[in-house]
Amino acid sequence: MKKYEYCVKKPFDSTSDHHEAHHTKKHHDEAMPRWSFCGDGYFPESPVRVVVRQIRSVPEDYDPHIDLHTHDTDELYIFVSEEEGGLEAEVTLGDEVYQVTSPVTILLPKGVPHRYAAKKGHGFLFTIVPVSCAEHYNSHTFPYPPEKA
Repeated sequence: MKKYEYCVKKPFDSTSDHHEAHHTKKHHDEAMPRWSFCGDGYFPESPVRVVVRQIRSVPEDYDPHIDLHTHDTDELYIFVSEEEGGLEAEVTLGDEVYQVTSPVTILLPKGVPHRYAAKKGHGFLFTIVPVSCAEHYNSHTFPYPPEKA
């Protein structure tokens, strides 16, 4: 093995992975596949979690699979497409809703309830969370409103 070979990794298809704090509905697997580049124990040497969802199309029956949730750390959503404005989405931050078009970056501050829903077009959503990839994302993700004990 070369000295830095451990630093080069391919992502894995995490389309069917389920994060119980906020994935409550079925993914549209063929229309919106997801790759984990690092996170949830994969590539534990990485100091940030990076997951990319390819949005090939937005199905007519699309029911957003992500519910409002919070994190105990900041997060970034980055929407990109091959052409400017090629991907449209709705992002909820707290009690505010934003209609966004690619390219755009959204900071999701720690503790603020949030979610996204693809609306039209195609492109990619990068989610970046500054947590060690040796940890599991679920340990930093909480349903909103909080479940009562």
